[in-house]
Order: sequence, then structure tokens, then C-alpha cells
Amino acid sequence: MSQPKVAGMAMVGIEAEQGPPLSIPASYFLSAPVALLAAACLLVFQSDTILFSRWAPATMVLVHLGTLGFLAMVMMGALYQMVPVVAGAPVPWPRLAHLVHFALVGGLLALMWAMFTGDGFAYVLTASLMGVAFTLFLLPTIWALIIAPTKTDPVYGIRLAVVALVALVVLAFIMVVSRGLQIPIASWASIQLVHLTIAFTAWIGGLISAVSWQVLPMFYVTPDFSSFSKKAGLVLIASAIVLPLLALLAGAGPKWILVAALPGAFNAWLFHPIQAARVLRQRKRKRRDGSFRFWLAGLACGPLTFIAGLLAVVSDDPRWPILFGWLLLWGWAGLIVHGMLTRIVSFLVWFHRLSPLIGRVPVPAMRQLWPNKRVEVGLWLHLASVLLGSVAILVGHWLAVVAMGVSLGLAALWLGLHLLKVLMVRPPELPAGEGPGN
Repeated sequence: MSQPKVAGMAMVGIEAEQGPPLSIPASYFLSAPVALLAAACLLVFQSDTILFSRWAPATMVLVHLGTLGFLAMVMMGALYQMVPVVAGAPVPWPRLAHLVHFALVGGLLALMWAMFTGDGFAYVLTASLMGVAFTLFLLPTIWALIIAPTKTDPVYGIRLAVVALVALVVLAFIMVVSRGLQIPIASWASIQLVHLTIAFTAWIGGLISAVSWQVLPMFYVTPDFSSFSKKAGLVLIASAIVLPLLALLAGAGPKWILVAALPGAFNAWLFHPIQAARVLRQRKRKRRDGSFRFWLAGLACGPLTFIAGLLAVVSDDPRWPILFGWLLLWGWAGLIVHGMLTRIVSFLVWFHRLSPLIGRVPVPAMRQLWPNKRVEVGLWLHLASVLLGSVAILVGHWLAVVAMGVSLGLAALWLGLHLLKVLMVRPPELPAGEGPGN
């Protein structure tokens, strides 16, 4: 039986056969709030040492719970679904995604162990597991993007983001192996800085930009982004990869690497937020739901992230780099990713499980799966944690850090429980005597 086309789907011609089984993105999405809960527990139980230095083991673990455990987990799970839909080519060997997920979780656990203990074996184990995870993820994804028949700006943007992921993974592998085998690297600080700049501006920033060009018109009925904004965005995303790498290869120090990263930072936290806010203001539907407000809040955090980043560069105050990381991971990117989860997961569950039954049995509307009032509660919990976290970083008192952890934990629990609730929705039973193919 062919899948019906409804509003939103017809805009991109989605067919069930294009994407992977629902269980693949679902497993990644469900892991994300678990990582957030772990980060919340870390904040509560390490409140007297965490956040007072960006180099403290607990702080570095917190950062990687945000980058690998939350953001990368959701972004990789979403790419298994987005690449077939946006680029028109399915990711081959989709069942490998389960092994990728297992190795990614194991690699993150090994990395946390390594950062807390400094154990060389733990670093080697991290490199092995992460190497398996990203190799098995990147090879099929890159192949799908190479053979993709669709040639649009979102596809080019996703390609650049995946190239950025390759670059930052290679740099991370060098650093982890050198730690594990105790091989000194003279340019360690420069490699680490390039790894961070590409991760933040080209991988996270590039993917958010490219996906927004597709999903804002699709889900929020906005006008398309202007050709200029998309072409300029592609150039800036490419510069966020190429310029820092060239600076590293030329032997430049941290100062010039930061200069090389400026165009990518400008795109991620100023140019793209302004362009996205412009099309959101021009949308045809005036109703503002929770996921729409998630987008607005995340875009508003972009300029704040840019300012905090500048202060982290020019000031010796150790609080600014930590505030920059917090606003970047849980403010700007975190709000956008959280909001998109509320919309995408409902869409996927409705599409895979309920849409084939339209006209045969009553089925709930997509918006009923994750009611707007519950999305709004999640938004306020998320915003409260961003605010309390910013206060805790600036004040520096352990009680404020505990409040930060508790608020993050509540936001994570709310997100996790509702993800699970939506993913547990099952199709209603067909009338007696009517089979799936009738």
C-alpha cells in the first residue's frame, strides 16, 4: 500500500522506503536525554570543583556529554533520516546504525573514564570505539551524499557539515591516541583549538544552517531563504573548515587560528540567526507553537554566544570560556535541537505508524502526539536551566551550580519521558477481517 502524502510530506515527496526503520533514529534520540541526565548529576555531585576551570576533568567530561552525548547523538540519528529525504539517496547498510550507536555510547563512556583518571588504556579504548563508530557512520553517509541525485543548497550544506565531521574526528583521534600512548605533540594547543572551532562552527553550525533551509519552510511554512543567504552561508561554512586547517598546517598559533575561525563564527552565531529569524517572521501561519518558540529562543542565543566567545578571547577571566561553552551547547544549539526533536519525532511516529491507516480507522493528528502545552513546559524548563546555568557560571558558588544541575536534570527528564511516550505510540487496530494490505 502506498503511503499517503499530506501537508508537509508532499512538499518533499517523502516515501517510507526512503528512510531507515524508525528504531534507528529513535535509539539515538532516546540516548540524548540520558547524556543530559548524566551531565546534571555531574553538576550536582561535582558542584565544588566543576565550572571553575575549563581544563578540570569534570568540566571536560561535561563538555563532551553535551557535544557527543546530546548534540552528536541527535544530529547523527537525524542524518540517517534527513539524507534520504533531502538528498534523495538512502544511506546504505542502515542496520549498521545500531553498531554505530553502541560504539558511540561505549566510546563516550571510555572517554569519560579516561578524562577522570588519565588512564592510557582508557584513551586507547576511546580511540578504538570512536573509530569504529565514526567510520561506520561516515562511509555510508558520504557514499549516499556522493551519489545523491538532488543538487540543492541544503544538500551542499549537509555535505560540508559531514566534511567538517571528518576533519574534527581525525583531529580528535590524533589527540586521543597521543594521550593514550603518551606521544608528545608540540602543536597540541593548536590542534585542540582547530578541533573545537570546526566542531562548533562547521559541524554544529553548518548542519543547523543546512537543515534549517529545508525544515523551516517544510514544518513552519516560511518563505524560502534567499539565494544570497544560502550561497553566502555555504561559503562561510566552507571557510570554517578550510581556514583553521590552513592556519594549523602553516604552523600558526592560537591567535591566528581564532582569526581564521571568525568567518565561521560569524555565520553560526550572527548571519544565520538573523536570516532564519527573518524568514520565521515572514511565515504564512501566524500561530506560534512551542517548537517555533524553541527556534526563536535558540536563534536569540546566537549573538549572545558570539559575544561570550569574543570575551573569552580578549579577557583573562576564566568564567567567559565556560559561559561561552554553556550558551553554545545548551543555549543556541541545545534549544534548536530540543525544539526540533519535539516536531521531528512526532512526525516520524505519525508517518511510519499512523499515516497508512488514514481513511480506514480514526488516527490522532500529528500534533496530538506531543501536545503543545507539554512542548511549552519543556521550553520553559530548558530556558530556566540556561538562565540558572549562566548565573551559576558568573557567580561561581557551589549552590548555584547545584541549582543549575537540578534545572538541567528536570529539563532532561521532561524531554526523555515525552520522547519515550511518543515513541511508544502504536497504531490502532484495524476492523476485524481487514488486513494491512486490504
